[in-house]
Order: sequence, then structure tokens, then C-alpha cells
Amino acid sequence: MKLRDAAKKVLAENRVPMTAKEIWDKIVESGLGKQIDSKGKTPDATIAAWLYVESNKNGGAVSAVGSKPRKFILSSSGVPVAHSVQQELPLSHTPSQSSAVRSMYLDRCLSFLAENPSRPMGVGEILRGVLSANPQLPWKKSNGAVRAALIRASKADTQIHMVENSKPPLFYVGKECTIPRIEPSSAPRFSFLQCAEKVLREFGAKRPMHYRDITAKALEKGWLETQGEHPEMTMNAQIGSDIRRRQLSRKGQMFVQHGRGYIGLREWMAKGLRFEAEQHNKRVCTELLKSLQRMKPEEFEVLVGRLLEAMDFIDTEVTKASGDGGIDVRGTWRIADGIQIKMAIQAKRWKQNVQAPVVQAVRGSLSSSERGMIITTSDFSSGARREADDPAKASTISLVNGEQLVNLLVKYGIGITRDQIEVLELDDKSGLIGHKKLATEDN
Repeated sequence: MKLRDAAKKVLAENRVPMTAKEIWDKIVESGLGKQIDSKGKTPDATIAAWLYVESNKNGGAVSAVGSKPRKFILSSSGVPVAHSVQQELPLSHTPSQSSAVRSMYLDRCLSFLAENPSRPMGVGEILRGVLSANPQLPWKKSNGAVRAALIRASKADTQIHMVENSKPPLFYVGKECTIPRIEPSSAPRFSFLQCAEKVLREFGAKRPMHYRDITAKALEKGWLETQGEHPEMTMNAQIGSDIRRRQLSRKGQMFVQHGRGYIGLREWMAKGLRFEAEQHNKRVCTELLKSLQRMKPEEFEVLVGRLLEAMDFIDTEVTKASGDGGIDVRGTWRIADGIQIKMAIQAKRWKQNVQAPVVQAVRGSLSSSERGMIITTSDFSSGARREADDPAKASTISLVNGEQLVNLLVKYGIGITRDQIEVLELDDKSGLIGHKKLATEDN
């Protein structure tokens, strides 16, 4: 006998609402526990999970009664069951995968509210409580759908209510609820850009911060007030717009984007000729990478061959376009006197990331005496990096992404030229600066 069948039998015999613990105690008392195939370490929790799922099904065999403690009864018992709020909340007339996901979260949100009666909560707090109690649930950005469904339910004269004029809306379960008076916050409110500047100054320690962390800190301190679903995206968009607007108007920049979502203040960056030279070099490297991505595949393979020769490869050979097993260049790398390694290199002039199957194909094309390398103008996925470094495989594959490729080309002077400019600076140790100052004062 299965555990759920034993639970059904107990409910059918008693015909009164019972908790999961009471059902399990009855199973043990009646001797049904000896007939169950597998009970597990926490049978009452297993029963509770099944009862919860079954009670949320339309036409399920079990119905839930009450909230604390939650009790269950067979739907066919004839005992009146409280009106189900879920029936008032159709998210879609035609079920789909997305609506099923939203309904799954909605059911659990309603149950969470019922377990915390007469306590107003926002959608974010409700979903955090649901995910905390059900960590196995996949996270979906369903805040808007759940909020809309809860608002519809509050207007349908059901057990769920919405605090009047609450922004963002607060929901609670229970007919009698004392709503605390929401005092206006004493913390001043700032715009997104003002919040970004304030957070960076107070918490950045002159280091870039990710725009998500900037937004989270602004919300935590109460500086930012927004009703948007994704304030972190708004923060990133407004910072980007401010940078572009200042560029067009030739105004001094407030923020600097460091890539991968990191933002810093412009004033933190160094100034002077050295800084300007570094910025110029970064722009040249960016243009060099774009030029590589515009090359024809066969031209890129020849360029990789030139680079390898500059890196002290010998006997380099660019293979034919077909029949090379995915290998574009072969050669021998002279690492030191008497140490040489035969290498097989694949060149990928791509914009999208290189995936793991490409690494597997290169490994499969190697001879027993060769090591593999992949050079690309893009980057590598995490799966490709794991595959390349897998210690269980016969040999590791060296990976060179677009940024590393540009650095190598610059190092060996391929595709760029160097222009040295002589810059004069006063020598503080010579003592001449002090003499000059005194002479000026005497005159």
C-alpha cells in the first residue's frame, strides 16, 4: 500500500478535517503503517506535501480547510469546505506553460498569506517567503502577473484583501485586520542618477560597483523610491543615457562604464598625459579587435600563423580549408632551449562565444604527440572552459580569447605601430624648483 492510499483511507473513515500529523498518527494506530511499501524518514511531511499538492488541483481528491493549523478532508466527503480563493484567479483562459508557472507561484502565495493572517505584505515579500519555504522552485519573474491576480482576487469579495491606496499594493488574508498607519519616511528621496552618485561616493571606496549592487544599496538606505518591476535595469539605462547625453553636449562626465555592468565615478580616474595615453591605447585595441572580426576567415588564419611565428613557433603551416579536421594551423612551439611542443591550433573569427563541442572537436583532431589551442576573436563559454581544463581528458586545450589575442598582437607589434613621445617633467630632487621660487620672490 502507498502512503497516499493510507492517508485517503484514514480521511474516508473519519470524515472530519485532520492535519497531516493527525493522519499519520491514525495510520500508525490502525496498523496501516505496517502495510506501507516505503515511508521514508519523515512520513508526516511526505503526507503533508501530497495533501498540499492535491488540495491545489482543480477537482483534486483532497480539500484544505483553515490555515493554522491547516487541515484536510476528502473532497467527496460532503463536508462543507471554505471557498477556494484560487478558483477566483484564472490567469489565462487557455492553459500554457507560462500561465502554469504563474499559477504555481500564485497558489503558494495565497497559502503563504493564509499562514500569516492579518499581516499586510507586498508581492516581493510574499514571493521571497514562498521561495524561502520552497527553494526547489524555479525562479520566474512573475511579480507583475502575481500582483495583477492578487488585485483581481481582492476585488472579487474573497478572503484576500488589499490595503487601500497602498503603493506598492499590500495584501492580506483575514476579514479583520488592523492596518498600521504608514508614516512617510524621513529619509530623503533621490533620482536614479543621484542615488548612483551617492552610493558610489559612500560605499564604492573609489572602486567600480555593479549597477545591481548600486540599486540594492539605494533601496536599502531608502534613498530610491520606485514602483517599477526592475529598478536595477532602470538604473543601468539611466546611467548609460546620462553618459551619452553628456558626450553629445560635450559636458564633463559624471560616470564611467567599466564593462560587465560595473560603474564608477569619472573623478576617480587618473588625469594627465599618462592617463590620456592609456585611454588612447584602449581605443586602439578596441578598433583592432573590430578589424579582426571583419577579416575573412582565411585571412585571419594567415594572421594567426604570423603571430605564432613571432611567438617563436617553428615549422608553422596553415592547413587547407578542407580536410584539416578543424585544425587551421600546425607548428612547433619552442618554449626553451631543447624544449619543444607540437601544437595544433584552430582559429575562430567569431562574434559569439565558442562552446564546448568545438573544444571536443579540436581534442578529437589531435595526434598523440600534439597539444591543442583555440584562438578566437570572441570569448569562451563556461562549458567550453570546463571542457578545455578537464583533468580526466587526455590533454588540456589552451584557450586564447579576443582580449588576450589583441594583447599578444600588441606585444609582438602585429597590426599596430608604436610612437614614442618625449615628455619633460621638472625634477623635484634637483633643487632648481626651490631656487626658481626664491628668485621670483626677490624680484
